[in-house]
Amino acid sequence: MRYLKALVIVVVIAAAAVLWHDLPANTEIYAPFDVTADEGETATGRNITATVTGVQIAAEIRPQNARPPRFDASGVWVVVTAEVTAVREPGLLRTQLLVGPDTYAQTDRLLPSARLGGLMQPDIVNRGAWVFDVAPEALGAVDTVVLQVWLGDERLDSRVQVSIPVGDVDRVDSVDVSRPVVSAG
Repeated sequence: MRYLKALVIVVVIAAAAVLWHDLPANTEIYAPFDVTADEGETATGRNITATVTGVQIAAEIRPQNARPPRFDASGVWVVVTAEVTAVREPGLLRTQLLVGPDTYAQTDRLLPSARLGGLMQPDIVNRGAWVFDVAPEALGAVDTVVLQVWLGDERLDSRVQVSIPVGDVDRVDSVDVSRPVVSAG
């Protein structure tokens, strides 16, 4: 009887260990709900609506009222113009660009007032640009890049993913980057 109890305990511990190793990781449990769209289409999640209205690739950007008046890229600039709106509640706008296995944050070389970002308020449309400094080799190795946009903490909430075909993007010497415009929806 004693050996039977010990055997039952060992089997239960072994089963618990097997189960423990098969549990999903936190990144799988607390992941965003991706809402996908293509460039030019509107994607609407629980608390965010976004439309990519244009994309350009350039060696130089000229932000409106900036000092210095132009910025050269370490790689190439990918300038994504868009309209973004918070739907239900305020939230801090976040964005990143996926280029193959690499993830790029928007450049910090521009003043925050020169790019889309900051606190979004419901039903207020924000139009402007995100600017990413991307390695040319990474950009040349892919057919499509993916812009990810979300408000606040992306876990257990919507994240907009916009696919942008790189072959269709205008490649120019320089891009004028206007300040974001805010208007009532």
